[in-house]
Amino acid sequence: MIGVPKALFLVIAARPSMPAANGNAPELKTMCEIYQLAASQGDITTINSEPNVESNMEQLKTLNLTVESDAWLEDKEGALADKDGTKKEDARKEWQTEKLKLDKTPADGKDHKFRMVPNHSHRPTVAAAIKRALEAALNLKDQYDLISARQKAAPSEIKKALTEALYGTGDTKLTGTIMTSTAKNYCSTTNGHAATVTGIAYNFLCLCSSTDQADTVECAHGITGNQLSDPTSGTNAQTALTATIQKCPKNVGKNDLTAQRITTVISAFLSLLGAASKGVTDAPVSFIYGKAHTNGDFNAKSGQGNCVNYKQQLTGSVTVIPWIRKLEDAQQKLLNQVADETAMRTIAAKIETLTTTAWSVHDQALLTPDVAATTKPSATELSTRTEADTTCKKKGKR
Repeated sequence: MIGVPKALFLVIAARPSMPAANGNAPELKTMCEIYQLAASQGDITTINSEPNVESNMEQLKTLNLTVESDAWLEDKEGALADKDGTKKEDARKEWQTEKLKLDKTPADGKDHKFRMVPNHSHRPTVAAAIKRALEAALNLKDQYDLISARQKAAPSEIKKALTEALYGTGDTKLTGTIMTSTAKNYCSTTNGHAATVTGIAYNFLCLCSSTDQADTVECAHGITGNQLSDPTSGTNAQTALTATIQKCPKNVGKNDLTAQRITTVISAFLSLLGAASKGVTDAPVSFIYGKAHTNGDFNAKSGQGNCVNYKQQLTGSVTVIPWIRKLEDAQQKLLNQVADETAMRTIAAKIETLTTTAWSVHDQALLTPDVAATTKPSATELSTRTEADTTCKKKGKR
């Protein structure tokens, strides 16, 4: 057996403990998922408008013209005439364009024509039915337009929420004004820090950056460039963050951005709070994310811990991590997108039904003869006429 020289043994024993490579590996994977999910904003889709809504609305408006009076068709019963010095030439041109649709087929190629309904006795009933369909459709279209406008704004609102989850409210990148000059004061002391949860990117730095070369491998073996020599330098912070992200597992967080995925990553994050607190003796371990020093601090040097302490955010009357709130805000907007898409389809289907009904009423009216012209006289009317004729003949009248 080869003996170990006593002097060498003492040197080894006196060396500070080296960091455990990959000690924060589970936390790294989860933080990678959260970061890349929030950064994958190119996957946000816009809900497409239902293609038949505008076409059906135009058809209903033109069908309504087919039951209007000649005076209305002329100039809306005088409403389009120049009065009191007001010129309405443009309005009259638009009205003429609308009237040109009469006696033509719809733009969607349906096998119908916008024929004028004859001025028969049944036209008022037909007109009332078509007007009811148009009014109902106009109310539905107002609802549709409100939802559509909200959804056109949704992608930018979702991106804003995700960006602020990454960098904090109002910011779009790492800045030098967030972290303190000493990373320890920002990331984790025994009592935590009020600004600790500014954004995902800063928490990523707390988890995986270091203040000396000895601690660079805490998140991933072989990582380089993640030293945070000056926490107040946005450039230095971005360099360290980029180096860390390069160690993220491939394709983590690359899937489609959905509300369910946000729920999944938040749950994964919360499940790791306090999970790496073995050996911590002087801190509320249930609030610590990542491997802390024995006193619960973020030292990020000499293998003495990389972590984030959320004590100030998870105690008291308001227990929320701001960047999680931002993710939940984006999540709710994604859920609203799904609900709004369903609502838009439902409204579009109702407008389609109203249009089909209006066409049916219109076409049937064209085929129905005038009741007044085809009604046979009743037996009483015939008897009265016969008696009158007989009386006239007796008096020598014709």
